Amino acid sequence: MHNLHFLVLVVLAAVVGKVTSVEPVNRPFSVAADGPTPNLACTVGFHSLDAEYFFKTNCSEAHKIEIPVSYERRKDLGWEKKKKTIRFGTQFDNTPWPYEVNSWVCSIFPQAGTVTYDCLPENEAPAWFRKPIDGPAPGPYGRLPGCNGFVCYCNHEDYCNKVRN
Repeated sequence: MHNLHFLVLVVLAAVVGKVTSVEPVNRPFSVAADGPTPNLACTVGFHSLDAEYFFKTNCSEAHKIEIPVSYERRKDLGWEKKKKTIRFGTQFDNTPWPYEVNSWVCSIFPQAGTVTYDCLPENEAPAWFRKPIDGPAPGPYGRLPGCNGFVCYCNHEDYCNKVRN
């Protein structure tokens, strides 16, 4: 019986010596599309202490969605008194973009205790959102692909700016 235990240990040692551990390998991840995204669909909406609105829409149709923002939030955000709503897929002043948009990005923009989810022309998004970051784990300082802090842009798939709990 002693020899049998010895033989089992020798066989186990030989097998274990052949098994190698596999370390995860980071690879670059990007949230930028390979080409234009004229039909991108995003989550658009606004989250604050006193309101929460979320819609899923094609960015070319987002300008049809407009929501009111309370006086308190407008004041916190430093808006001009005449601006009382957010119209998605438009410029900050709720006017249409002065050119035809051929490619969109989804965005997440936190400011003064609020978060705005919107569509933005790709040429208006900062260049850093396209830069790949090694992952799948967050990069340096917890950075995620397409994000700089909590401001994020993406256009690699529809609804890439989905609301996270």
